[in-house]
Amino acid sequence: MMPMTDLVVAAAEEDIFGIGPAASSPSDSETGTEEDDDRFDELADTGEILDLGAKKREDFLKIRCLVFPRLPAKILLRFRSVSPEWNHWISGPFLAYSHSLQPRSVSGLFFHLPDNSLRYSPFDPYHSIPNPNLSFLPEPVVIKSSTRGLLCCRGQESLDYYVVNPTTTTWTLLPQPAIEHGNGSVVAVVFDEPLVYNFNAEYHVVVASPIIDGAYCFESFSSATWAWKVGTEICPAEEVVGVSGVAACGWAYWRTTIGLVLGYHPAADTWRFLDGLPDGVEGETWWELGEMTGRASVTCTRESDVEVYVLEDEAGRCWRRVGDFKGVTERPALRSQGKAEVLMWQDTRVVVRDLNGRKLRELGEGHVPEYCADFIPYVSTLVDVKRD
Repeated sequence: MMPMTDLVVAAAEEDIFGIGPAASSPSDSETGTEEDDDRFDELADTGEILDLGAKKREDFLKIRCLVFPRLPAKILLRFRSVSPEWNHWISGPFLAYSHSLQPRSVSGLFFHLPDNSLRYSPFDPYHSIPNPNLSFLPEPVVIKSSTRGLLCCRGQESLDYYVVNPTTTTWTLLPQPAIEHGNGSVVAVVFDEPLVYNFNAEYHVVVASPIIDGAYCFESFSSATWAWKVGTEICPAEEVVGVSGVAACGWAYWRTTIGLVLGYHPAADTWRFLDGLPDGVEGETWWELGEMTGRASVTCTRESDVEVYVLEDEAGRCWRRVGDFKGVTERPALRSQGKAEVLMWQDTRVVVRDLNGRKLRELGEGHVPEYCADFIPYVSTLVDVKRD
């Protein structure tokens, strides 16, 4: 077998398989490169990419800038043993940041059992994690949110907040918030937008808490300031659906019982209801929020019909249909994030489908419990928790 340094190069240098250069941002990956990305991921996951070969030592620059951000996190962690130089680059903040920017397929699902214990089911061995029940944390936790490889968890006993990367088993304890977050509080992890290459992926932990029946206030923690900030506005949302939180373009989004989507932007300290939801997202139609290639999405299921929409403009007034197909389930879709894919039930299995309905991956029977609303999609990345 060739040396591992030679094994990764030519996809970046010679484009032998017609893969093309890696996208540098989520928006770049929406311009017709999804098939290329799938081919690249297949090569990376199977190890075929390691047979492409290269001769020049200076190609390492291309490897680390173009190839590394697109490889599965588990493979990158193994590559740290190649040499001190590889270890230095893979462990550095720039790769951790750029790795989190790539729209990636969902790695697996977290879920809570009736006794509140945690389980994790990966879609393939390349996306397993070292400690699926997060027992390296100081106490048992409940996962409240997941975005770009980070989990926000809350201690079952202390009610403290933890931000965790389960792929790297790194975590940090957040300081105490300024106000009490009681029952009914909902959480989302939101990364700062627009993204700037400053070697750190700054994020907010956004909490919407009921203060009286039908009214919510907001408090958010910033990794940049390492402090909580109480929002100045009150939102009349009736009730926010706690297991529906997603993040996109700097906004946190949740479903509400009044049939609208509540959005909150922590950097701007402003909230909104999304107007103009797609036709049919009401009544007998099931719908679920998601994040797709950096944008908020809605997956609607009506009998055997499935339609997928993404939020077209930042003003939140226009949803664009990006996919429709005949489903094979009478259950609602699951929350999803990352690539242009949807998570759905098929009998007793959870499957990943593309926007034409083609099945890409599945969790076999027995890997997940019977239908449960609080499945938490997880995308494995190297993003840093930015320990204080």
